[in-house]
Amino acid sequence: MVRRCSSIHETFSNYKRECVELCVLQNTLYKKAVYELRDS
Repeated sequence: MVRRCSSIHETFSNYKRECVELCVLQNTLYKKAVYELRDS
């Protein structure tokens, strides 16, 4: 299973997209951050 994300940076570096997807579903703030990072 994917572990809980503590921060968006930790999400990308430690858990990759899998944890990102999970966080996106659970937290709209993560979603916003993920989209901003993808645009960069």
